[in-house]
Amino acid sequence: SLFDFFDKVIQRHEWQDITYIEPYAGGAGAAISLLLLEKVKSVVVNDYDPAIYSFWLALKCHNAEFIERIVSTPVTVEEGERQKKVYKAADTTDRLSLGFATFFLNRTNRSGILNAGPIGGKQQHGKWKIDARYNKQNLIKKIKLIGLHSDRITVLNEDGVDVIERYAKDPRSFFYV
Repeated sequence: SLFDFFDKVIQRHEWQDITYIEPYAGGAGAAISLLLLEKVKSVVVNDYDPAIYSFWLALKCHNAEFIERIVSTPVTVEEGERQKKVYKAADTTDRLSLGFATFFLNRTNRSGILNAGPIGGKQQHGKWKIDARYNKQNLIKKIKLIGLHSDRITVLNEDGVDVIERYAKDPRSFFYV
């Protein structure tokens, strides 16, 4: 896995107190794993896409509200259609709603593709159903952990090259580009 590779690189170089930076973050799975397992001091998650940025910002700044939305939102095709409208409207004045819609679609659409259709199809005749990747308990557990470490996460919505240029001067920066 990517995490295992990065962990070996960090160990091989005996790096300590480093900041892991993803200028083009998307899901940032390796970043969060490295942070939660104390392999890095902090992480910088950057994504120029306003929806992805809103997701990360919502996890960092509105963690409890995000979790409440997971608890209270039904995982149905109808709800998927509602969340798709929120996602497509891309209202950046409500980062929590945009971030949650992005998350919901990632977890309920085929292959996690935001513009794809729901797992199992609209009629839910497929082998897998819309909730196949939406285990509320597991997702809440992960999101709570991220919230506990939010002071060590920087979330940016900038051009990736600008992020690289800013952090490249710091010898304690470790990039995944």
